[in-house]
Amino acid sequence: MLEVLDSNRYERFVASFTGTLRRGRSPVPTGPILEVAPDLVRRRYKKVRKDVETLTEDSPPEDFHDLRKKGKRLRYALEPLQGIYGKPAENMVDLLKDVQDDLGDNQDLVVAAQSLKELAAAGELPPRAVFWLGAMAGGYSRDAAELRASFLKSRQLRALRKGKPWKSFRKAMEKAGG
Repeated sequence: MLEVLDSNRYERFVASFTGTLRRGRSPVPTGPILEVAPDLVRRRYKKVRKDVETLTEDSPPEDFHDLRKKGKRLRYALEPLQGIYGKPAENMVDLLKDVQDDLGDNQDLVVAAQSLKELAAAGELPPRAVFWLGAMAGGYSRDAAELRASFLKSRQLRALRKGKPWKSFRKAMEKAGG
């Protein structure tokens, strides 16, 4: 627990939350959920869709990670709405979970490769260890590149591009008055 509380991630969380409190923004919706949710969800979906449209084989790993983060924000906005909008919301959440899983595996490999490269470059290890760290980092980098290429051809990315789950969800929102 102490390790987590001492981490940079926790420090960023505290700073972000403190800033939110100082600015006076409320995390509580300002109106009924059926009025507030559609705009929030639409804005987040537009960000996901924009990232999806720009991804190519030449996109850096950071672009895939950005899509994962935006997809996560959209998913978190959708999860509480599943009881209101039913199956269309559930389908969007399931799609976003799959996207997060795939892109999370990619990010894990990217971070592992970078960590191994940094360890090898520290200069405190015998040449044989540096060689093996480099070989492992190269393998992780290749695996990550293969995952990204596979993701670009995936059912999940096609669904986000064509928007069928989104169109179904949008119709459910409109039917409910959003």
